Amino acid sequence: MSVWCVAMVAPTSLTVVMPHVCGIQDRRRRAGQSSRLSTSELYLCGFLAGGANSVVSSPVEHIRIRMQVQTNAKGEAGLYKSTPDCARKVLSQYGLRGFYKGFVPSIIRESFGYGVLLCG
Repeated sequence: MSVWCVAMVAPTSLTVVMPHVCGIQDRRRRAGQSSRLSTSELYLCGFLAGGANSVVSSPVEHIRIRMQVQTNAKGEAGLYKSTPDCARKVLSQYGLRGFYKGFVPSIIRESFGYGVLLCG
């Protein structure tokens, strides 16, 4: 399975698992309530799943985007020979923080987006 497939399947899995991770359904069962989540609980689970998704997928997205728009100083393609080469160069030039450039807008978009997605 490719990294791209994992990045796309992981968010869907998180939205299913997150209510259990948060313990919301377990608390409801112990209290004798319905295990069906309220809209606000669904939003919270989606919000957390979106945040977790951003942490996992941001490095993959960053490398993918760099590979798509790569040019050198003269405007010629070819800064990176391959995806691993791109990852090595980002790591050597910027450290781990380099993989998370643009992370704040991404986590905001994903968190709120998944929250709304689960409520719908």
